Amino acid sequence: MKNFWFIAGPPFAGTMWADVLDRMANNGLNARCWDMLEAGSGSLNAETKRLVADIEAADDDIVLVGHGAALPLLNAVNSQTDLAGLVFSNGPLGQYDLITKGLTTFAALPMAMIGFSSRLAVPFLASSAGLRRTVVNPYVMDHDMTVAICKPILGDRTQRARALCYLKSLPKHPVPPNTTPTPTLLCWGDADPLSAGTYASFKPAVSYHITKTPVEGGQYFHPIERPWAMADTISSWASKHQTTT
Repeated sequence: MKNFWFIAGPPFAGTMWADVLDRMANNGLNARCWDMLEAGSGSLNAETKRLVADIEAADDDIVLVGHGAALPLLNAVNSQTDLAGLVFSNGPLGQYDLITKGLTTFAALPMAMIGFSSRLAVPFLASSAGLRRTVVNPYVMDHDMTVAICKPILGDRTQRARALCYLKSLPKHPVPPNTTPTPTLLCWGDADPLSAGTYASFKPAVSYHITKTPVEGGQYFHPIERPWAMADTISSWASKHQTTT
C-alpha cells in the first residue's frame, strides 16, 4: 500500500498541510504528516536517522512530500533507504531559496534563540513584511494562519532549539533531486519569486525519472493557498509515474 508522508521544513509546522491532506483523502490516497523535531538534537543527521527508522518500520511503500527546509532531509533519506517516490515543493534544491538562506543565516547568530521565540518572531511573520509576501492573496496568510504554522515550533523552547540545530546543520550546497532513480515530482509554485531560480534550473528533460509539474500562479506557500491544486497534481502523478519498491 502506498502512503504519502508530508513534511514541513522548520520553523514551519505540519499544520500547513491540513487542507492538502484532506484533499488527498478525498482523492482516495493514504496521507499523513510526519513531524520533524519530535526527538533528538534536531540536526539533519539526527532527523535523517529518525525518519529512516520510521520508514523501515512501516509496512507501506512510502512517498515523501517535502516543502521548504525539509527538502535536504528528503534527499538525505533517499540516499539511505528505498522510497516509492519523492515530491519536492518550493525550497532548496541545488541552490538555496531566499527564505531558507535567510533562516540558516539567522540561525547562526548568537541571539537566534531569543529572536526565534514566538513572542518576537510571530508578530513580524504575521505583518505585511512577513509571510503575507509568500502568497498571492495576503488575506490567506492572516494572523491566525501564521500562528497555526509557526507557534508549534517557535512557541516551544525545545523544538525551537532543535529547529536552530537543524538549520545550522544543513549542507552548504543543497543536493539537486537527480542523484537516484526514485520517481520524483517537482510540484512547484511557479510564481514564487523567492525560489524561482531554483525551480527554473531544472529543465523538463533533466532526468527520465523526474516530472516537473508547476502549481500555476502559486507562490512559496501554495500548499496553504492552493491545497487542492497541489493534492490533485500529486494524485495525478502518482497514478502515472509511481512504482512499487
